[in-house]
Amino acid sequence: MRMFVITDDTTADALSAQLLNANLSAAQAEAALESLQTLNPHADFNKLVAGTVLFVPDSPAFNAGVSDEIGADAIQVLDRIAKSGLDAAAARSKDATAATVAAGADITKTLKSAAFKRIVATDPDLAHEVDSAAAAIKQQKDAATSNDALVANAVDAALDTLRAMMNA
Repeated sequence: MRMFVITDDTTADALSAQLLNANLSAAQAEAALESLQTLNPHADFNKLVAGTVLFVPDSPAFNAGVSDEIGADAIQVLDRIAKSGLDAAAARSKDATAATVAAGADITKTLKSAAFKRIVATDPDLAHEVDSAAAAIKQQKDAATSNDALVANAVDAALDTLRAMMNA
């Protein structure tokens, strides 16, 4: 696999003139551009902005002279950087969940205290509000816990996708 960095804002047509070998048929050029787009789902090929990094397939359809070879070390470094960043994001999400759950537990403890129960017992409307608040706290805890699982799955999926792109 090779890597190409967009130096100036450009379009897919201008890019294809730069990246593709000139002797390709229209069908071959279209297939090559399709493989380039598949390998780079992060890029908007209608408007490629300067600084965008594109992975270029090792294929005779592409002009190897305009892109840089990606060594195995670079791929491993990119993998470690991506994993580290995604793991840090997941850890921040888990920390936020823990803070949410802890705050809910503190509120629930107060709502269940004897002194609070005595106050609530004198006012049916307040009792209804307290019950609603307790239910909302439980719902928030469940949602936060569910979000942790979603974030963990998203991290795994992102890493799998990145690794598949790097190994293509």
